[in-house]
Amino acid sequence: MQKIDLVEYIACKRSGHHAMINWIITNTIGEQIYHWYKLIFMDGGNQWHWNDPSKNINEGRGMFKDSTSNYQKFPSKMSVNYEDEYSNYCFFGESKKSVEGVEVYDYNGVGINIKSRILFIRDFYDNLWSRFMGIKNNIVGDAYCDKKFIETWKDHARYALENPHKTLKYEDWMSDTDKRQEFLLINFGVSENHGDLSNIPGTATSNPHKVEKNFSLLPQDIKELIREDIELHNLIEELGYKNKVI
Repeated sequence: MQKIDLVEYIACKRSGHHAMINWIITNTIGEQIYHWYKLIFMDGGNQWHWNDPSKNINEGRGMFKDSTSNYQKFPSKMSVNYEDEYSNYCFFGESKKSVEGVEVYDYNGVGINIKSRILFIRDFYDNLWSRFMGIKNNIVGDAYCDKKFIETWKDHARYALENPHKTLKYEDWMSDTDKRQEFLLINFGVSENHGDLSNIPGTATSNPHKVEKNFSLLPQDIKELIREDIELHNLIEELGYKNKVI
């Protein structure tokens, strides 16, 4: 049976994760990609990246089966990113729970060896506003600002606190060279050779410092949920962020 080593990325939509994944790919294999809903072949076919396979599970399964059956070169490595899923989600497991180091055999005839799970997280309020404006400006259609988003962000925050070396905060990635270097060395065994983030696709559109925020425009029910969620406030501060009055 053919086997693939899998690295899973997880993040909330509008968190800057596409840019951060591109930065990792650029520093590990020297390529850049544009994230569409498809399998992307890199490094001469030795490595694949799959953007958001949970968006359409049945279509994704068919795409994976066709690619592993027909592509001229079978990959040794693959990375996937999950958007707006809880931190234990796994597309390749029947239970959709991720257990690192456990092989999920016979997924369409392929053994998937889960090697690592990386989480990207962004300041809750910046992420919230980016999602709100993304829908308002028709940039994205499903980055909802609702209770599910709040619960997903909290789940990611708990994972980040429990797994700091497998987590990269968007703000650290944007501004802290030492944090970027440490993250790459620990998780991928490489140094940062490509540190000019302005050349990484997706960086400019995700930059929160260019956006003026007016949280009074948020729906009243969302503002009430945020105001009443003590756990959310605590997690925001435990991650080194600041709570805002909305």
